[in-house]
Amino acid sequence: MAEENVKLQKDDLLLIYTDGVTEAMNGKREQFGEQRFVEAVKKYGKLTSREFISNLETELKNFTQGYPQNDDITLVAVKEKKSENMVLNKTGKSIEKLKKAGMTGKEIEKKLGIKIDVFDKLNRLRKEKGKVKETIKFLTFEQKKDLMKFIIEKPEESISYYTQQLSAKYNTSIDTKLIKNELKRTYLSTVQARKTYAQDRK
Repeated sequence: MAEENVKLQKDDLLLIYTDGVTEAMNGKREQFGEQRFVEAVKKYGKLTSREFISNLETELKNFTQGYPQNDDITLVAVKEKKSENMVLNKTGKSIEKLKKAGMTGKEIEKKLGIKIDVFDKLNRLRKEKGKVKETIKFLTFEQKKDLMKFIIEKPEESISYYTQQLSAKYNTSIDTKLIKNELKRTYLSTVQARKTYAQDRK
């Protein structure tokens, strides 16, 4: 098992859901599926978490049309309201305002309940971090589809090649481990397996 820490930024939406959502079925035995779910996230992702869940429930009800489900449908949506940048910017403005009012450093620290040297360090780290190219933590549905396209086009290539191609297309930094894990999940870790997969789809 692997553990990862992910820091949410303002308006980021964190979704925790069971497979009952994507496997919700209608009378034709069609599943709601990952693609419809991703489209719903794109459509309603800017709303509040409460509004997002409400709209997704409507989409699911319209899709299933009351058809009995085998699994429970469970979804938790969490939306970050304040970002680290907002907090630091607000604190910085407060410090400047109090300095102009003639307060000493110690008086400001006591009033705001902070250490100015710690604040300055955090602010400096934030600016340095802003210069680092963003690295994604998971592959989206579209990125997975494009990965499969690259594999069909050039099944003999290495994981590094697919990582570079996907990173270039989406103008972001993609960890090789994400590609490796996706190939493992789809049983395409070996060149032979990828060649067979590509041949079946040409």
